[in-house]
Amino acid sequence: MRSRASALRQRLDPRASYEATTASLDDPRSAARFLGYAYAAGATLAIASMALPQPPGTDVPGLLAIDAAALLLGLYLLLRGSRVTEAEIAAALLIGTVLVSLAIHFTNERTGVYSLFYVWIAIESVYFLSRRAALVQLVGVAVAFGLVLMSERPPAAEEQWLITVGTVALAGVLVGALKANVENLIGRLASAAHTDPLTGLSNRRAFQEALELELERARRGGRPVSLLIADLDHFKRVNDLLGHPGGDQVLRRFAGQMTRLTRNVDLPARLGGEEFALVLPEAAKHDALLVAERLRRAVKAAFVDTTAPLTVSVGVTSFPDDGESANDLLLAGDQALYAAKKLGRDRTVLYNAEVVADVVHGEPGSATQSPGQLSAVLVLAETIDARDAGTGHHSQAVGRYARAIAAQLGLPLPAIERVALAGMLHDVGKVGVGDAILHKPEPLDEEEWVLMRKHPELGARLLAGADLPDIAEWVFAHHERMDGSGYPLGLHGEQIPLEARILAVADAYEAMTGVRPYSGAVTHEEAAAELRRCSDTQFDPRVVEALLAALPQTREQPAAASAHVTPGG
Repeated sequence: MRSRASALRQRLDPRASYEATTASLDDPRSAARFLGYAYAAGATLAIASMALPQPPGTDVPGLLAIDAAALLLGLYLLLRGSRVTEAEIAAALLIGTVLVSLAIHFTNERTGVYSLFYVWIAIESVYFLSRRAALVQLVGVAVAFGLVLMSERPPAAEEQWLITVGTVALAGVLVGALKANVENLIGRLASAAHTDPLTGLSNRRAFQEALELELERARRGGRPVSLLIADLDHFKRVNDLLGHPGGDQVLRRFAGQMTRLTRNVDLPARLGGEEFALVLPEAAKHDALLVAERLRRAVKAAFVDTTAPLTVSVGVTSFPDDGESANDLLLAGDQALYAAKKLGRDRTVLYNAEVVADVVHGEPGSATQSPGQLSAVLVLAETIDARDAGTGHHSQAVGRYARAIAAQLGLPLPAIERVALAGMLHDVGKVGVGDAILHKPEPLDEEEWVLMRKHPELGARLLAGADLPDIAEWVFAHHERMDGSGYPLGLHGEQIPLEARILAVADAYEAMTGVRPYSGAVTHEEAAAELRRCSDTQFDPRVVEALLAALPQTREQPAAASAHVTPGG
């Protein structure tokens, strides 16, 4: 995971982008071309100077031999091209220092002419080599020129050495400063190309690069990648209340929440306006849902007491379940986000092609309203199951058991299917219960139970709003008890709808036989004994016996059978 995070940061971090952009400046291939032409130009200049009158004592053959060596060295570098190494570049510069020193030695009283080539050596060393390697070259120039002066003893040798070496060093410092400024400028440009200037997050370009990169790795490694598309709810109202500067501050605070809640390997990005995205490498859809829910709740809590309270809607999609390409995932994420908006905002929606399509295309007041609203609450039910890591298919199992009980009791087929649907939706109110309670590994305390006991009422309100009043009534009462000690109203006996009594038994059996965060599963026999022990007090005995009679056949059915319920009237 660390190597993946490192690779992603190297690809997308602004500083890494700058390093990648400036890599060509330190590329030995570029240095080889530059030095090759520089040696050819220097040799050409030196040969041209030989046409001018030379002082007595000048070793013309020696100078021509040096010029030929420089030409050959330049040709060698040009031919090496992409195969040249940094060590060869450093060696070529040291050879250049030796050739310049020999040229000075072969002249007579003209040390200042060829010593100018030392400046070339300094410029090329500082520009193409590391600081340490460049310093070695500058020391080599100082030592070589000193040896030449010591051997020839010209007038004012010390002064010549000091002025020449000082000039060479100053040229190196100047070029180094210019190079640093250029790199800094390129770094800022690279940062601007990949970073949103307002929030400091990656921008759309960097996001798209990251998504493509992670999908490529996921295909090779057979691992998932998830994508969150988030949009701030009613952000125009925020701008109206706070003005655009205040709105900008809100965007920055939201970006801070995203950064705080993500791993180093994740990539939060601003796509534009109030729309954001989060790439989650190696995260399955249900893991991504937990991240989205943490973000949604953190944002709501952070802004609840502000002048402009803020919420966020999030769409969650994943590779390979929802698409193979970046465009597929973006489209799926946008559709899931749009479904979250249509469901009332301030919520997370997992992408499901059929369900999301119903929500997105169902128009209020049209003939498709009921299917669309049913799809909406089915999305919420799936979300609840995904949130609760210990009960991944709890609602589907309860729906299957509820259908079996209703059939065993002899209810008509439409009623059987309706009760099965209620089983799938019985826990939809847990959308308002926090993860700390749902995932608590030990029994809840009294204060936590107060919050948990609100979920039937919240679920009933959601279902009534989805034009499912009958199911809303059953879900509202499915925690009532036969002896009147249940909640939320303390109903007893026949006051509790039969369908709610069916849900209670189906829910209890699945809770006992399924693995929970706070307890392990019990056997069928132990669960059956507990249901019978609680008959007449908590459960309807007739419903308990109907379940136990139907279970042998029910447990042979596929787990997904309850997914095929019909909406009903």
